[in-house]
Amino acid sequence: MNKLAFIFLSVALSACSINSEGRDALYVGYDEGGVIHNRAAQIDRLNAQGKQVVIGNGAVCISACTMYLGAENVCVKPNAYLGFHGAISFGEPGVKDGEYWTDYMADYYPPALRDWFYRSGASDLKVVWMGLSGRQVAKMGVPLCDED
Repeated sequence: MNKLAFIFLSVALSACSINSEGRDALYVGYDEGGVIHNRAAQIDRLNAQGKQVVIGNGAVCISACTMYLGAENVCVKPNAYLGFHGAISFGEPGVKDGEYWTDYMADYYPPALRDWFYRSGASDLKVVWMGLSGRQVAKMGVPLCDED
């Protein structure tokens, strides 16, 4: 993939989110992911600011968005939808880079969720994605948000 196509895809993917960030929290509503190292930097910033990440009821959080599950102060609503898959590589030759970024992304998951990610086959680079509800993710170590 040439650099121009990569830049276009990166901008398009980062534009595919409907999230709102307030003074105390980031509320995830719809987020298709994006570039993994950019998401890691965002999570570092949120952690440094002490912000909570709330993955809301009805939220759609797929791909690199699922890295929010590794934020220091995260919670998920029971009816959120989270989609997991192996990382797409933009490098050459591809598979090796994809495996590296898949492992990098999985390091953000709580241990039980990380185990599921690899055992279920969701980490396979050929999988479009495998979905879990917020309730299912909570059973694997992510706190449920308090009900409003």
